Amino acid sequence: MDKNKVQTLEALYKKVHQEIRKNPKHIKPEKKNAPQRKVISKAGDKAIVNQDSKGKKWLRHKKITKEEKKQRAIAKIQKAIAKK
Repeated sequence: MDKNKVQTLEALYKKVHQEIRKNPKHIKPEKKNAPQRKVISKAGDKAIVNQDSKGKKWLRHKKITKEEKKQRAIAKIQKAIAKK
């Protein structure tokens, strides 16, 4: 039988506790650097193209205000009426 293997959960806890008591100092794991974002270009005032440190690019649309939403809806309605 191998000495490193334990047969019960209780034996496992005792073994782990002994190992902790041998060297109780906590070693913090190294932190990985978070990917950094940067603005590549601005597509007018409505969208921004971003890129992270890994080279991935994406388009981020900005929110429009309530007033802009109303104006957009009115313009769509007028365009639909004009087509008739």
